[in-house]
Amino acid sequence: MVPGSVADQWIRKVVQETGRFDNVLYQDGNEVGLVAGYATAWTTSMHDVIRDEEQRQGYARHLFGTNSGRAATMQHTSVDYVELHQDDSATPAQCANKPCLVNEYNPAPSLTPAEFHQRFCAARQQGTVFWYWRHGQSDADFLRSLDLMQAGCP
Repeated sequence: MVPGSVADQWIRKVVQETGRFDNVLYQDGNEVGLVAGYATAWTTSMHDVIRDEEQRQGYARHLFGTNSGRAATMQHTSVDYVELHQDDSATPAQCANKPCLVNEYNPAPSLTPAEFHQRFCAARQQGTVFWYWRHGQSDADFLRSLDLMQAGCP
């Protein structure tokens, strides 16, 4: 990332405004690995700008993750957690043994409440996370999925 570039200035502004809060996570983008010409250097440079701005502002270090889907990026020491987009729960090995979350899935047709709950519980059992993503569920299936999540796992 070029110092003083629009991207550099924008990331710094985001950190200036959000870095004072404890409940903030930073991430390199949404499906950034699909962008033509993407390289791990984009993620690491974003990380470096964030860390520099946190230090300048006197803010605590916040977690930094990737949604690149690239093994080299997921394995990089600057990455604290990994977000994936896939239809099944992820294994820790898929995320370089870092905290691992699936936050989007798009099967056709949409997951039934029971299918969602199975993936949710499989993820919990292996120490990963399978977020709820509505993806076309009816209102009734949405509510049933939430009920199952609240009920917990066997």
